[in-house]
Amino acid sequence: QIEDMAVMDMTAVRGKSHLTPLMARNHLRTLWSNEKESLLRIFPFLKPDVSCSEGSTPIDVFFMDTVSVPPNRFRPLRHMNGRQFEAEQTAALSQIIMNSDILDVAFRQAKQLNRSSLPSDASTPSTSSATDRSKDVAKFHMCWQKLQLQVNRLYDSDMDRLPDNKATGVKQILEKKEGLFRKHMMGKRVNYAARSVISPDPYIMVDEIGIPMVFATKLSYPQPVNDHNINQLRQMIINGPDIYPGALSVVYENKRVIRLKADDVVFRKNLADRLIVPKHGFRDNNIRVVNRHLLSGDALLLNRQPTLHKPSIMAHKARVLPREKTLRLHYANCKCYNADFDGDEMNAHFPQSELARAEAYNIASVNFQYLVPKDGTPLSGLIQDHIISGVWITIRGQFFKKGDFQELLYGALSFLNKPLKLVPPAIIKPERLWSGKQIITTIIMNIVPENKPMPTLSIATKLNPKILQRSRARQWTAGGTPLQLTDMCESQVIIRKGELLCGVIDKVNLGPNPYGLIHCCYELYGGPVSSALLTSFARLCTNYLQIHRGFTLGIYDILVDQMPNEKRNKFIKRAKKMGRKAAAEAMGLQENDDKELLIDKLKSAHTNTNDFYMKQLDQCMKGQTDEINNKITEVCLPSGLISKFPYNNLQMMIQAGAKGGSVNAIQISCLLGQIELEGRRVPLMMSGRSLPSFKPYETDPRAGGFVAQRFMTGIRPQEFFFHCMAGREGLIDTAVKTSRSGYLQRCLIKHLEGLVVNYDMTVRDSEGSVVQLLYGEDGLDILKSQMLKEKCGICVELSAQSVVMSSTSGQTSAQIVGVSFGIISKDEIKKLSVLNVETWKTFDELSHPREGGLCDSAFGPAKRDEMCATCGLSEFDCCGHYGHINLSLPVFNPFLIKQLFQVLKMCCFECHHLLFSPTDLEIKIAQMEALSRGLDIILEDLQAFGSSLTTDNIGLDAISIRLYVRQKLKEKIDEEYNKRFTKSVKNGLNVKNIVEKQQMVYKEFLTGKLLKPNKKCLQCAALKNSLTVLNNALIIMNESKSKASKKIIGAEQIEDMAVMDMTAVR
Repeated sequence: QIEDMAVMDMTAVRGKSHLTPLMARNHLRTLWSNEKESLLRIFPFLKPDVSCSEGSTPIDVFFMDTVSVPPNRFRPLRHMNGRQFEAEQTAALSQIIMNSDILDVAFRQAKQLNRSSLPSDASTPSTSSATDRSKDVAKFHMCWQKLQLQVNRLYDSDMDRLPDNKATGVKQILEKKEGLFRKHMMGKRVNYAARSVISPDPYIMVDEIGIPMVFATKLSYPQPVNDHNINQLRQMIINGPDIYPGALSVVYENKRVIRLKADDVVFRKNLADRLIVPKHGFRDNNIRVVNRHLLSGDALLLNRQPTLHKPSIMAHKARVLPREKTLRLHYANCKCYNADFDGDEMNAHFPQSELARAEAYNIASVNFQYLVPKDGTPLSGLIQDHIISGVWITIRGQFFKKGDFQELLYGALSFLNKPLKLVPPAIIKPERLWSGKQIITTIIMNIVPENKPMPTLSIATKLNPKILQRSRARQWTAGGTPLQLTDMCESQVIIRKGELLCGVIDKVNLGPNPYGLIHCCYELYGGPVSSALLTSFARLCTNYLQIHRGFTLGIYDILVDQMPNEKRNKFIKRAKKMGRKAAAEAMGLQENDDKELLIDKLKSAHTNTNDFYMKQLDQCMKGQTDEINNKITEVCLPSGLISKFPYNNLQMMIQAGAKGGSVNAIQISCLLGQIELEGRRVPLMMSGRSLPSFKPYETDPRAGGFVAQRFMTGIRPQEFFFHCMAGREGLIDTAVKTSRSGYLQRCLIKHLEGLVVNYDMTVRDSEGSVVQLLYGEDGLDILKSQMLKEKCGICVELSAQSVVMSSTSGQTSAQIVGVSFGIISKDEIKKLSVLNVETWKTFDELSHPREGGLCDSAFGPAKRDEMCATCGLSEFDCCGHYGHINLSLPVFNPFLIKQLFQVLKMCCFECHHLLFSPTDLEIKIAQMEALSRGLDIILEDLQAFGSSLTTDNIGLDAISIRLYVRQKLKEKIDEEYNKRFTKSVKNGLNVKNIVEKQQMVYKEFLTGKLLKPNKKCLQCAALKNSLTVLNNALIIMNESKSKASKKIIGAEQIEDMAVMDMTAVR
């Protein structure tokens, strides 16, 4: 397209011309001198305080005559078949230099030909010379446009749609999912990782993860060689990659890596014999490294998607299990990862440095992630069968013989490498017996550190004391007050100096509950002690269930006794008659009124657009059914069951908190109750039926979704359909909430991830702006303040003092204080530059980087074993240096070409003023100023006020009207600001609303909505020019016929350009 345009004789095109960057820049500079104050108020990014070179203005940001050259490390050389090639970004820069040189030559030729073709005795050139000049002009403009295209493609290869072979632009390198940010910084594929299905293992430690042998032989750690491990590493080298524990490779001092072969034992032995300890110990940078197999005790980072909170990634110690094929996870960590064992998969990441291992052991470990950062509540805890076992072990009347007692203790505390402390038996005669509570006491005594005092706690359990009471309280035989409901009851856990005296260990003490036994031990003794306590309790409960007592659920646990069952049937029969009573009450009738009248009332209420009567019917019916539901539940549960607690396994699960709730027991043994959809009864069809099997407007509660049957004896097809309707609603609701809450959480995290608590106790964002003066407004750490209560009388005094980091040597090192994005000027580019690249050739005749070229070592090392010519550092230490390219002629700034096009449309090319009406311009600028001061509710008032000022001052000239309107609008804004924002009271600002209105006003400027529909300038009465942008590289100006002869591109324009000292640009 550009070549065709260049071939055309532009002098033959009437009324059209190219708006070159030079013409546009000269026009905007004049516009800046005329409308400087207005432009500053419209475009805040035009900063007048920026230092500009002589002859330039801040509005020159729309143009570019200097291109920066990035360091070599961002344009690495490519190697293939023993040859090296330049990167595609380097090739694009080389094309820019070449086109700039060609443009310089074309410019000089056109200027020289224009001067030489003019005869000395005539003012009009010949026809042949005019043709030659027009061709040179076309060639010159073609080169200029091609340079514009090359600069555009360097930064954004999608700016034009021409079918050329284009390099990847800077925008394409950064943007979208395949860009540098999302692919390599926000998340990426990594090495030294494993993924597999997870399986439960209650016998490993809570902070351990079971690793299959296939993972342990593939994952490696770079182990430095020293005096302490050299013999072990030699044996690992001899074992090789297939024999565990072995090694995969060896790294020499010169970074050379040698992989160990499984079938070459002699080579491995020779390699092990040559392995020596480095002379300078750990401080030597050239130390040898052995990439050994993963060993038990190594730190691994475990992660399960979705990663919704901090405990979704925790550090575990590896436990290599030779016969396993999956990752083995302890039950206590299921809640942290939201994991179950129905096919879930998890990722394991192997840290590769001592610093990463130290952070894993001491910060990210499971031992130190017991509390969730959200609210400080516990996350880790035992579940389900372990809770059942804990209740059975500690319930009153549970005793163990010596062998069983020691067997359970050994299974629970086998990981302790020290002699165990034992307690004397609770019963000596006729046989030595230990109670289950003494097993818990012994575990606490051995887990708590020796230099720490034993815990003294009083904790209420989940068990209801009423179900533990077998008979009524009676008077003491020797006198005294009778026992109250909670006195000496198993529903209250009492621990004195580490000894469990009363109560059962249920979900409150074993599970993830606040202020339970595990939580208290975590606060008193730390994370390792609480994890060890969880591990020992899990092993104890597992061994007890496997050896001493199983757990199952049978039909005997859900059967209701005969007498309560008969009462239940009576209540159900009575419920059938309650439907008519509830319907009559809702419709405002008596119970004995005619049935046909009731049906008519129901029909009119159903067809009425007002849903009031149907809601009233649902409320009345629900009140009747809830009463029946409560009576049946009270009769049947739990006293009506044949098997009573604690021997009823279903009630044991529910009361101890192991699994299920009272609703499950009610639906199994009593009734399902009223089925609800979106908080209402089952809706009616157009026929007045809820299902085809019911009569129209039937008043029986069963027709409205009341299920009087139970799962134990079965439900009818209609009731099953109602039940499925409620189930489907729950599934849909869960699916919808998952997607919405996930997206909401992602948005919140992406906006809040830059917040950091600084050393002065303030919360700041990535720009250093203060968000909170104290974290959480009180400066308390959620994870460390759970035990602070008002009744404790602890007074915490907070002082916010800045921590000043000073250097003892007197020297300061450079630090990165922030990262900002923006457009820098050519003076700043040249200030950062270390080299002006003038040659487009990258390599010399020997294929080495050419000195002064785009791969010069001044930009940083271009290949390995090369030192930087600027700073003298190696490729690992040098971060690179920038250069620059001077263009022969300026081009449009690719980042602002659309904004430039809008600015050119809103100004006159004759008088160099804005085309807006003076009054409209001042009103819009005043609105932007009001928004910047928080006055978002007076925009319409300013519009009306400014328009009224116009009609009062028709006799003034444009400049006087503008100054007058500006002064009045400023007074109006100051008055409103003083009225709404006093010193004592400030109304809350809707920041989002203000930003949206600012964008709306700014968009009105750019889209030209304020321009008057007439075709003439309001200042000079000149006709407006229409502009067209082609491929973001060429601006075509359509003019009127009267001015076309002055604006047509020809040799005269080249001569005008020659007046400027263009040689100074090169």
